Amino acid sequence: MAEKAARLKLLADDPAGGPLRRLESVEAVAVGIEGKRALWQALAAVAEGEAKYQGHDYDALVRRAADQRERVERLRLEAAREALVL
Repeated sequence: MAEKAARLKLLADDPAGGPLRRLESVEAVAVGIEGKRALWQALAAVAEGEAKYQGHDYDALVRRAADQRERVERLRLEAAREALVL
């Protein structure tokens, strides 16, 4: 439901699918990656005392999310320059 609402918002803000829409889309991906990284960090903390959460390489998942975030950050800044510089 939230995804559909986000798509409608993006269409309303920039119906032509231009630079602003691209910026908002990349921003949404960046926020999602940060949320994922925070989840892996929280699960790693819980796993220290809960056997059912152990056995996963949370550190590798955190590193992967950080790498994804770095790559998306370059795209985000590029999209911001395109959308916001007049």
